[in-house]
Amino acid sequence: MLAFCLPIPLHSNESGRKEWVVGGLSGLLQHAVVEDVVRVLNQSPLPAAQLVQARAVPFPLYACAAAFHARTAFENHSSVAQTLSMEWLLWLARDRQVERALEKIGVHAHSNNQRVALLGMGSKMEVERVLPEMAVRLNMKMVKGPRETQRAVDWNALEALALHRL
Repeated sequence: MLAFCLPIPLHSNESGRKEWVVGGLSGLLQHAVVEDVVRVLNQSPLPAAQLVQARAVPFPLYACAAAFHARTAFENHSSVAQTLSMEWLLWLARDRQVERALEKIGVHAHSNNQRVALLGMGSKMEVERVLPEMAVRLNMKMVKGPRETQRAVDWNALEALALHRL
């Protein structure tokens, strides 16, 4: 079961666009093997997935705000990164350099029992199915994290939050 699942809001002029959600799980990563983490994330059928230090996601709405801005930048061809997942990482880290973003919030190779957040972006059905499977493949030990179920999100509040965090 996901710790949270929130819709990514759409601009009013995007009525034909498919609604996506952001879902997340919180857990302990026993032994981080960076190659394994990268492989699991790259094999994900989700449009974007990230495994970051839990402190990078202070509350679920923050992950949603970062996802919204990453998706918007990627679709408008104004993104810094070449993939949606990497653009999302940059927004989560509040940085425009991939190396600095990875240093700030990435999972580090030789740390045991890191508290991490596994995040996914896509359709509600995909996110609810794929994230728990990914957690098992990463050998994550689940712990309780912020709990927030799908609900309406106020776009103005979300935009203000994301811009305040940058």
